[in-house]
Amino acid sequence: MTTYLVPRDTQPIVEKGFAQCDNLGLMLDRYVTLDAANNADLKDDRNKTINLRSQWLRDVCKRFGVNEKRQWRAMLDASYERWQHATRSAPARFKMQTAGRLIVGLGGKGALEIGITLQHNTGLPVIPGSALKGAARAYALYSIVASEFADREKPDLNKLDKELGAGTSASHSPEAEYFHRIFGAQSGDESHSGNCVFYDAVVAGLPAQGSLFEADIITPHFPEYYRDSGGSAPGDNQNPIPVTFLTVASGTTFAFAVGLRTGITLDKATNEMVRKAAAWLVEALQELGIGSKTAAGYGGFSDPKIID
Repeated sequence: MTTYLVPRDTQPIVEKGFAQCDNLGLMLDRYVTLDAANNADLKDDRNKTINLRSQWLRDVCKRFGVNEKRQWRAMLDASYERWQHATRSAPARFKMQTAGRLIVGLGGKGALEIGITLQHNTGLPVIPGSALKGAARAYALYSIVASEFADREKPDLNKLDKELGAGTSASHSPEAEYFHRIFGAQSGDESHSGNCVFYDAVVAGLPAQGSLFEADIITPHFPEYYRDSGGSAPGDNQNPIPVTFLTVASGTTFAFAVGLRTGITLDKATNEMVRKAAAWLVEALQELGIGSKTAAGYGGFSDPKIID
């Protein structure tokens, strides 16, 4: 029997609400069962261990099958339509498809101790513009270092980042000037906003088959070492505990947009600046990825397609 931490006469109401819910964010915030929250195990008739959190998450993912005719499909269409309206003046708009699984916000807090970044109203995946700007800035910095310091000692990246943002770098290359204008300075007396706006990326297309969300597993092999922040030595005698978390499925299409900050006029120079910002973002998504576990292959994207 499914158990919620609610009064007994409230249980049927909560169960009915969960059955009708199509918002994943609401499910994770309000409808997590006691067994899933406790990460409990259960033995089946064949004495096989079933992890109830993993089972609950996989059952939730099934609701978002690409062939399901539920309310979330209408919310997806409305969300993309709203995004198109909000970004209609952005000079650079494009779509990219996930080359593998994607997880943004894995470290978020909640009853399950794992997170995923979702739109509040729809419960659909979203990549915050702040994360996209950070990825583009990081790629731009690496690109400048690779081109200007190929034959000499590499600079301190944090120092160079501040100098480029403030426009005080010794470099006078077009790349350095674009960096200063696009991203601005983050701290100090020279702190100012960049001229480009990176909009939140929203889902614009579903995978060919399967589900929008998929459950995945992390298995920390040295739990005591991680729990004590390195205070306990890692050893093979520790018991690995698999942790199930949610991801956005491979083959999901997201829509991206880069525009100009309010008050800046679109002309040939500013249009070229936005195109450069978009190019850095595309290269960052293809080469660095976005979100958590990028070193393990998560968060990468395929070639972009322009949105008219």
